[in-house]
Amino acid sequence: MLVTSFLAWIDRAAPKERAEATDLLARAYLNRTLGEETPEAAEAALTLVLDDPAKSVRRALACALADHWQAPRHIVLALAADQPEVGAPLLARSPVLQEADLIDLAAHAEPKALLAMSAA
Repeated sequence: MLVTSFLAWIDRAAPKERAEATDLLARAYLNRTLGEETPEAAEAALTLVLDDPAKSVRRALACALADHWQAPRHIVLALAADQPEVGAPLLARSPVLQEADLIDLAAHAEPKALLAMSAA
């Protein structure tokens, strides 16, 4: 029900509300407290967030996933390659990103993203 409600509501919500809901859904996914929903359904909903026009929403997802090994790799990679304000938490802290990922990302990164990588 959590994912279904999230998907039904997300198109009508303001960016701040979408960011808060995204954070809650990501944390429920990571903690496996999804109730009747499957992790695959939550991962699919979180993947949709990658297309959100608001940086604050994508950053909320990046912050929620930044410290977790179980974060979906495709989402982490997409957010890490996003604008520096979005990707910085992942570039600095994500255990999902491997050295080769960081090298690839650094090749096209803006200075702010490079600073985040150097903090890792």
